[in-house]
Amino acid sequence: MQVKLAESEADIERVADVMLELRTAFARADLIAQMQAQRGEGYQVAWVEADGEVLCVAGYVVGTKLAWGRHIYVDDLVTAARHRSTGAGRTMIGWLKAHA
Repeated sequence: MQVKLAESEADIERVADVMLELRTAFARADLIAQMQAQRGEGYQVAWVEADGEVLCVAGYVVGTKLAWGRHIYVDDLVTAARHRSTGAGRTMIGWLKAHA
């Protein structure tokens, strides 16, 4: 399993179907537009991939606070239903901790 960081709209489109499993109120195109808009405000997206397939997606913001110092606030975290209990979520959480 490998963690990748979204750098383009194509990356956001690639992870959208898994993110839709969490954010079911959105239509796919609206979700992609919202994620792109939030990227302009510091929102970042990472995903776990294996064998060319997206297993888990996280949307987060890195910040610094007087109380906590550098931290990550995770807005969204979802593992695709068919890949739950495979270690993808654990991989993502470990990556997020190291990234912070």
